[in-house]
Amino acid sequence: MTLDQVIVTPHLGASTEEAQENVAIAVAEQVTDYLTRGTIRNAVNAPSIDGATMAVLRPHLVLAERLGNLQAQITRGPIQEVKIVYIGEVTTVDTKPLTYSILKGILSPVLGDMVNFVNVPVVVKERNIKVTASSRDEAEDFTNLISVELRTTEDANLVAGTLFGKKDPRLVRINDFRLEAAMEGNSLLIYNIDTPGTIGAIGTCLGRHHINISMMDVGQVLERGENIIFLRTDTTVPQHVIEELLSLDNVNVVQAIKF
Repeated sequence: MTLDQVIVTPHLGASTEEAQENVAIAVAEQVTDYLTRGTIRNAVNAPSIDGATMAVLRPHLVLAERLGNLQAQITRGPIQEVKIVYIGEVTTVDTKPLTYSILKGILSPVLGDMVNFVNVPVVVKERNIKVTASSRDEAEDFTNLISVELRTTEDANLVAGTLFGKKDPRLVRINDFRLEAAMEGNSLLIYNIDTPGTIGAIGTCLGRHHINISMMDVGQVLERGENIIFLRTDTTVPQHVIEELLSLDNVNVVQAIKF
């Protein structure tokens, strides 16, 4: 979040020169707090968070919003329920801002700037979306983990993410598939049957259209013989290329994702 994205709302008193001066001082103090300590107070588009807490939360806020954003892009249908689980060290901080970040990430692809950190609880209530958030102290494979399950009238998906090096968000689970993928830029999520040559055919197809793969992670469910491939490309993949990928043998689903 940059300074021009933080809109402060000082408390207004009587419309006198003294009151106006107090407002100006309040705004200056809030801007100074944000620039020097990262503290956000009385903002209409961000929760009030002190600087020390923000320093701890900032990487988790990024992770949380990207997990929500990913869910919004891979899950079809009107949203009914969001289940969030915080696991490990992240439970030692106030997780409410993280929940708001997840919900903002889920709703932003549809509502854009109409949803922000302040009004997202109201928007969720207006849309009758059930939200539950719980915490578990014990860590599993990662010292920190955020799990987001999204249910709609048509679909359901579970994604989970963690921080690498305490600041780099990583996707580590999509439903039953485990992987370690960065969530940034232009990406493709591909479900395929685990057979020799399938990944090569996908790469060849993208290369034929001059689309460079900058990152690729593969998750497997061996007992089902299924893969997911999460890959990042330097450019957006056009719809006609997605359709060509879907025509390949053993490729079942191709979803374009933008972070």
